[in-house]
Amino acid sequence: MLVRRALALAGTIGLAAAVRAGEGPAAVAPFNDAIEAYAKLHRRVAADLPPLPKRAEAAQIAAYQKALAQRLAAARPSARQGDVFVAVSRSELRRLLREATAEQPAAKEKEIATGNPAAEGVRVPLKVNVVYPEGAPRSNVPTTVLARLPRLPPELEYRFVGDHLVLLDAGAHVIVDFMARVGEPAKEPARP
Repeated sequence: MLVRRALALAGTIGLAAAVRAGEGPAAVAPFNDAIEAYAKLHRRVAADLPPLPKRAEAAQIAAYQKALAQRLAAARPSARQGDVFVAVSRSELRRLLREATAEQPAAKEKEIATGNPAAEGVRVPLKVNVVYPEGAPRSNVPTTVLARLPRLPPELEYRFVGDHLVLLDAGAHVIVDFMARVGEPAKEPARP
């Protein structure tokens, strides 16, 4: 049910939608630039922290993650939704998601619901620069979806929270950005 709207829309996509102006690989370039800039920032901030020992204990890992999260937030004090999922790329990303879920929609919906906090009744506040709650479930992202979306550097990962696509810092567990209601068609401004 969380992505049912996206799956219903998937069958209505035609070739014309795929070739509209502003879509295609070039439309995703600003998103790719934004994720690479974030990954560089992550690496720079992480390099300033003392490294974890090879056999780090849970408390050491938690302290490292907390320090990394705090430093990343300090390095991006004015970060807001849409800084990484930039407006010019969102329509194409939505199209890629619809394409990825078009085959075997029921199976994809079930896989996305697995570990999805909303499906499990866990509230995850979606706010940029906020740490993903400790112990909150993390959704599966089907490999077919990952194969369609732009590849992320190792510092980042995609997750679903309800029908929102979240970009999560893999090391600091910080919400870097999110794209709301990916199951709904993008509302484009009216053209004169």
